[in-house]
Amino acid sequence: MAQSGAQPKNTKLFEGLRPFDIVALFAYAASSPVLLPVLDAWRTVFVNRGRSVDLMFTTVAPLMRMMAIVAMVTALAFLFICLLKPTFVHLGKRLVALGCAAEVAGPALLIAWYQMGTPSVAFQSFAGAALGFGAAVMFLVFFTRMRAQGYRCALAECWLLALAAAGSSLAVIAIAHLRGELSLLAPSILGTLSLVAAVGGMRLYLRTEHAVEQESLGMRVNWWDAFAAPESTFVEDDEAQVMGSRASWRALFFVVVPLVMLMLLVTAQVIVLPYPFEDLSLTLGTLIGVVIALPLLRITEDRLLFGFICSMFMPAFAFAIFAAGVFFGSAWQSTIISLASIGFCTVFGLAAIALAVRATTSLRALALPFAAMAVVTVCVVAMAVHAPDHGMLSGQARIQILSVLLAASAVLLMMIPATRIWRSIMGGIDQARDAAQEKAPSEAEQYARRCADIASAHGLTARESEILVPLGRGYTSAYIAQELVLSESTVRTHRKNIYRKLGISSRSDLLSMIYGDEQVK
Repeated sequence: MAQSGAQPKNTKLFEGLRPFDIVALFAYAASSPVLLPVLDAWRTVFVNRGRSVDLMFTTVAPLMRMMAIVAMVTALAFLFICLLKPTFVHLGKRLVALGCAAEVAGPALLIAWYQMGTPSVAFQSFAGAALGFGAAVMFLVFFTRMRAQGYRCALAECWLLALAAAGSSLAVIAIAHLRGELSLLAPSILGTLSLVAAVGGMRLYLRTEHAVEQESLGMRVNWWDAFAAPESTFVEDDEAQVMGSRASWRALFFVVVPLVMLMLLVTAQVIVLPYPFEDLSLTLGTLIGVVIALPLLRITEDRLLFGFICSMFMPAFAFAIFAAGVFFGSAWQSTIISLASIGFCTVFGLAAIALAVRATTSLRALALPFAAMAVVTVCVVAMAVHAPDHGMLSGQARIQILSVLLAASAVLLMMIPATRIWRSIMGGIDQARDAAQEKAPSEAEQYARRCADIASAHGLTARESEILVPLGRGYTSAYIAQELVLSESTVRTHRKNIYRKLGISSRSDLLSMIYGDEQVK
C-alpha cells in the first residue's frame, strides 16, 4: 500500500490511446459544452448571432437549460445503474452509437439555427437535448478509456485538455464577433470538432470494448465500498484525536470545499466585468488557472503533489488573488478578483478530475461511476453559473462576498490532511483491487463460462455444449472423439450443427466468437 503514492516508472501520457484517439479526445475537449469554457463559447456564438445588447443567459435559455438537464439525466441514469450493480458496468454499443449520432446532430442543428436566425423554443430545446445527450455519452466513453499510472501524469493530461478547451473557446469567441460570411466560421469550427470527436469516440469504443468486457469478467469488486469505505487502519488513534475523524476529513474534502468552490465560481461569474471581458469570463478565468497550474507538473511524487496542491498551492493562490485585487485598486479590482477566482476554481477542478483519473486506472470499475458523477457536477455548476442574474446585490457587495469565499476556501483546504486523504483513498482502492484479484476466476473458468454463455444464447444441446469447449481450444475431431468416447463421424456431425447454430463457417470464426478478434490476431 505504501507504493500508492510513488510515481511509477515509464509512465506516458494518454496510455493505451492511439494517435487518432488522442486527436478525437482533444477535439472533444475543444468542442464539448460539458466543459465550462466551451459552454461559454457556444453561448456567445448564438447570443451574438441575435445581436443581443447584453449577453444574458435568457437569450438562449431553452437551449442551455435543456442541454444541461439531458446531460445530467443521462449521467444520473448510469450512476443509478452502477449503484444497483456495483461490480462492473460498461457502455452498450447501441447507446454509444446513438450518442455519437447526437454529438454530430446537435451542432448541425445549431448551425442550421445560426443560418435561420431566431428559432422557436421547441427547436432550441430539441437541439439542446441532442447536444447534451451526445456530450454526456462521449464524456463517458473517453473518460472510461483514459489511463494514468501516476497522479502527475493524470494532472498533465487534464491540464492539456483544459488548455485545449480554453484555447479553442478563446478563438471561437473572437471569431464569433466577425460579421458577414466570416461569422459562420465559429459554429462551423465547433461542428467540425464535434464530428471528429464522434468518429474518434466510436472507433475507440469499438476497438476497446472487448478488452473492457474481458476485464469486467475478472474484476468482481464493489466499487462503492472501495471509494466510500476504505480501511481506517491508515490513521492511528492519536492522529484521529488530533486531526478529527476520517469521515469528517472526507466530508470536508468531498462536500464542504466543493460547495464553497461552487459559490465562489457563481459569485465570480455574475460580477459585471468591463467590455470586452463580459463574454470571456469563464474562458479567460480557465486560461489563468491553466497557466498558474503549470509549475505543479514539475513535482514528481504523487502524494507530495496532491498534498502540495491542497495545503499550500491553492491557499497561497487565494491570498495572491486577494492581495492583487487590493493592490490594483477599485478600477481593476472586480476584473482581477473575478477572473482569478475562476482560475482558482479551475485548479481545484483539475486536481479533482486528475485524482479521479488516477483512481480509475487502479480500479477500472470506478471509471463509469466517476465519469457519471463528473458530468452531473459540471451540469449543476453550468446551471448555477449561467442562471439569470437579477442584480439583487451591488457590485461592491459581491466583491466582499468573493473575498470571504476566497478566505474560507483557503482555510478549509489548509485544514484538510491532504496526504492522509490521498493515502486513505488510494489505499482503499488498492485493497479492493487486490481482494478482487484474489477472488477473480481463473482463465479456465472464464473460458468455460464464455462457452456456456455462447451455448445458452444459441440453443446448443448438452452434447454440443460439451463438444464446444475442446473445439474452441483447437482440438481435432479425432482427439475430441477419443476424449468423449464417441465416434469421429458423430463429433463431425455435432461440429457442423454447432457451426450452423452459431452462424459461422470456420474454426477461425469460432475462435473470434470465443476469444475476440484481437486475441485471434
